[in-house]
Amino acid sequence: MKKTIKLDASGLIYLTKAGLLDLVEDLYEEIIITDAVYQEVVIQGKAGGYPDALVIERAIAEGRIQVKQLSPAADKRLDEARFPERLGAGEQETIVEALEQKCLAVLDDLRARATAAVLDVTLCRTDTVLVEGFLKRRIGLTEFEDMAIRLAGVMGMRADDLVELLRLGRLIQEVRADDEQDVGREG
Repeated sequence: MKKTIKLDASGLIYLTKAGLLDLVEDLYEEIIITDAVYQEVVIQGKAGGYPDALVIERAIAEGRIQVKQLSPAADKRLDEARFPERLGAGEQETIVEALEQKCLAVLDDLRARATAAVLDVTLCRTDTVLVEGFLKRRIGLTEFEDMAIRLAGVMGMRADDLVELLRLGRLIQEVRADDEQDVGREG
């Protein structure tokens, strides 16, 4: 079953730069960003000359990504919240919207993740979306590994974290192969 995903600025930028927006679209019915994320990624991105800002703007124009204003309940929650001072507006809006809509929030910033966890928001990191695509068989192992390397490059992922991510992919593939052998023996 496809669901809604809310992306903060960093997750959206990473997924775009790594060429993974198509995978996200395949996994989720709605890809939503808030106004603050749009301002940061598209408006400020274009002003800064970042090419991914144009890719994201085009995806929005094509309806692949939706920009949503905060709901009244989320706006009220945002006004009442006592977010850490260093948490950006996009992260704050993504957290309250995901909380209100009870959907997945993609957050990479440690402070944002900690805040979301305290508020009981369903969250994941950007690389987890890639793992989900592999688990749901939207991509094969070779694609997973290629995408993981690209994503690691744009995220500035530590080498040991990339090695662990690649190992996870191989373990998933190994379990699948074992399951298929077991089914073959039963049939």
